[in-house]
Amino acid sequence: MTQKHPIRIVHIISGDLWAGAEAMAYQLLSGLNQIKDIDLHLIILNQGRLEQSCRQLGINCYLLDERKHSALSIAARAAWLARKIKPDIIHSHRYKENILAALIAGFCGRPGLVATQHGRTESNKRAFNKTIINRLNRSCLRWIFTESVAVSKDTADYLLETCGLKQGKLSIIPNGINLPKPSQQPDRDGTARPFTIGSAGRLFPVKRFDTFIEIARQVCQAKTHARFVIAGEGPEKEKLENLTARYGLGAKVRLLGHVEDMQAFYNSLDLYINTSMHEGTPMSILEAMASGLPVIAFDVAGLKEIITTGSDGFAIPEGDNSLFASRIIELIDQPDFLETLGEKARKKIMDRYSTARMVEGYMGLYNRMAEKS
Repeated sequence: MTQKHPIRIVHIISGDLWAGAEAMAYQLLSGLNQIKDIDLHLIILNQGRLEQSCRQLGINCYLLDERKHSALSIAARAAWLARKIKPDIIHSHRYKENILAALIAGFCGRPGLVATQHGRTESNKRAFNKTIINRLNRSCLRWIFTESVAVSKDTADYLLETCGLKQGKLSIIPNGINLPKPSQQPDRDGTARPFTIGSAGRLFPVKRFDTFIEIARQVCQAKTHARFVIAGEGPEKEKLENLTARYGLGAKVRLLGHVEDMQAFYNSLDLYINTSMHEGTPMSILEAMASGLPVIAFDVAGLKEIITTGSDGFAIPEGDNSLFASRIIELIDQPDFLETLGEKARKKIMDRYSTARMVEGYMGLYNRMAEKS
């Protein structure tokens, strides 16, 4: 059936923090908002940076603040909104939003449902309610949703294994970012500052920033002028501060907390590293590479799909902290090679991971779903 009006799409996302899913959603929404054949709406469950940024773009935003409303109240309000908007497609992000989308679909003409899986689910065996919600989410994806999108092949494999999804209902669309403007490009030549290695992310166990500090300890023993910085907030901050103090790295490792100007953060670095347990297509790595930074990361999950060892960075066997540190030490002494790696990293983002390419992938999916409706 031919679509006679702009495709009406409602995105649902929590927006309780600014992490990879929120950064990706903002890039996607900003790109979709420029397409005349899209009537775009956003249901967001928390006030914050994502909500403010989307309102500034002129996107129709509906705040259902989960700090003020019960889950039942949010579901009722979301159903009322969906009935009023009459979307062709509801696009949700993360498990809680997926369940909400499945609940309200029956109140607005059963639109197509698509969910983006941003990575593997973080396990918490002690949280019984989380286990129940994860199982409910998997059932929704398998039996109710029209399509699911994985941001990497590894994430797609995870969905096939854990949710029992069929290949025909699963697409892979990598995350995309906008390249920094020429005026935002760093000038790393001739700088007198210490060689600076950085990382960014939520201070959660899955990010393994304790491993980051262990690697920093090994590097600083060999290269006393090296400095390490972490951008991000989270519940492990005190633990990481204590670990830094125990290693005597107080002057060499800094936890910066929340950083508003991330482009300035990347521009202050010579090398970006990632010590996560698992990732999908992490926005921070894409942003670092777009800023001309080579990346060293453990060879886990979706990271091995982004980094080409010896070309634009290095993928290290998981758990080999000594090799990880050795690679950093080698690169400190090879500024020309470091620059070459950074140039290739930037070109890879330009060619494969642009916002335009990501938006094109989702538009193709939306059009296929609209044609079937």
